[in-house]
Amino acid sequence: MEPYHETAVTQRSFIETFHSRGYQCLPSFSLLGDNPTVLFVNASVTPFLPRMLQGAPLARTALVQRCFRAHDDPAWLFVFHMLGILAEAADLDQVTAHLVDFLVERAGLEPGRLHTVIDREDRELERAITLRLGSERLHHQRGNTELHWTRWHFGRTSPLVGAGLTLCYERAAATACSPGCDVSCACGRYSPFANVIVMSHRHLERRYVDIGVGLESLVAATGDGDFFSLSPLREAVAALAPLAGDRAKARELANAYLGVTALVDAGIQPGPRRHQFVLRKLIRAQVAAWLGGPGSPAGDETILAVRRCQAALAEALGGWYAPQLLARVGEVMEGEARGYLENLARTWDRLLRRRAELRRTPPAELAPILRETYGLPERWVPALLALVSGG
Repeated sequence: MEPYHETAVTQRSFIETFHSRGYQCLPSFSLLGDNPTVLFVNASVTPFLPRMLQGAPLARTALVQRCFRAHDDPAWLFVFHMLGILAEAADLDQVTAHLVDFLVERAGLEPGRLHTVIDREDRELERAITLRLGSERLHHQRGNTELHWTRWHFGRTSPLVGAGLTLCYERAAATACSPGCDVSCACGRYSPFANVIVMSHRHLERRYVDIGVGLESLVAATGDGDFFSLSPLREAVAALAPLAGDRAKARELANAYLGVTALVDAGIQPGPRRHQFVLRKLIRAQVAAWLGGPGSPAGDETILAVRRCQAALAEALGGWYAPQLLARVGEVMEGEARGYLENLARTWDRLLRRRAELRRTPPAELAPILRETYGLPERWVPALLALVSGG
């Protein structure tokens, strides 16, 4: 699949820049990867972790990695691309300089708007970034916050740990939300888009540099800061908005659909475990958006709604995805939708028969059980709780 339209130029210039500097430039690895500690490749460093765990040498490397992260935050993308730079820690100063040069000379960022969030103790990193950006926009932070990270762990039991910095861009079109608005503010004026990390192996005397730049984050930071203003998300949202009747709902559906498309393209089928279960949840969340009232799935109507969405998306996204892939996505989604609707009907009937038993569980405890154990859609839960409490 091609990267998003507005990011294609940035992707090409990134590879050209680092190839001209002698870096080994690699194609994107499969989303599935071969790392048993994660379900999907979720960062540009992920495919290299097995080598790092062995303490193997690492040539200077650049790649644009397609990534997938399963989450419940509608503001973040499921599938995205990361500009990755990997090297030995001895190369920190040079690779950091090459990154800043690329951001300013090729990606068009103004150096006076680049801010760095870093732990005061990380003198090595501070020296590397200030060689190019100076210290005027350096912000010290201890540990991690929701917006900015300075410490990393690469698996619960992994001997690999990281100390790093977060690069943010002060968007030209954004204004201060208050007199005290600064890089720590969540108003969107400052957009985090990259991390430079020095990774250490606890048991071996090996250290590496891992630089990850969110491709969509980088491009969005130079505009309105919104991922959904980028193609093909923009076109997907526009196609779904008339059907969804709500732009926020259209954004969630578009994001999930592109996630489904990436997983189907990787050869995954819906199922009960691991990668398959993530795909199943994404599809069912989209189907649930078109369900009728509680207890009456109205299967035919829901399937028709799913088909209308699929047709609108296939037309809107034909310039970015192969028709064969979009057709396969449609088949996978409809097959899973039919199974989900049948399962919902059986589950609803079973729960109604168990009302007396369910009444013994307090509503606050019962609600998450209905959602997570029985897979009941969120908007059906209050209706069942009312039926249970009413006898």
